[in-house]
Amino acid sequence: MKSTEQIIARATAETDAGRMWRAKEILRGAIGGGRAEPSILEAYGRLLDALGDRVEAGKYLFLCGVRTPAYTEPILLFTRRNRKRHGAAFAAELPAALRRHPFASLPDNVQEDLRAFGVGSEMFDRRTAARATPWPDRMATVGMVIVLLLLGFTFAVGVIVVTSWLWNAVVG
Repeated sequence: MKSTEQIIARATAETDAGRMWRAKEILRGAIGGGRAEPSILEAYGRLLDALGDRVEAGKYLFLCGVRTPAYTEPILLFTRRNRKRHGAAFAAELPAALRRHPFASLPDNVQEDLRAFGVGSEMFDRRTAARATPWPDRMATVGMVIVLLLLGFTFAVGVIVVTSWLWNAVVG
């Protein structure tokens, strides 16, 4: 596994070569793969800000825990956009890979900020993915599976009936 410094160095080299899209892929891939170190989150947030995606940049700059004047505006854009979301709804806005880490692994100031949005430690760990899905979404998934099974069964019965009609027409 590559170190945090190696990942950031690769992304920086791609940015310096004018391939910001590749740097974005490297950092997003690292985060999606479970790397939630503050320095990677910060590098990704800075890159998104440079690309003009200020709200998404604010999310990652918020999560990295670094609070500098340059990061204030993107962080405010992210928090204002999500100000009406609390608890699980706010947590659902965070990267799933980050939510699989223990809450205590986040910087202290990020933990405090998340608590202000009603997000607690129970919303973070490896089992979060199953709990974070709201029950209406789970019910919709179950309903779709049932509908697809019924359609498959109906199709199979239809094929059998049509085949028997054709057989009787030809043979009978």
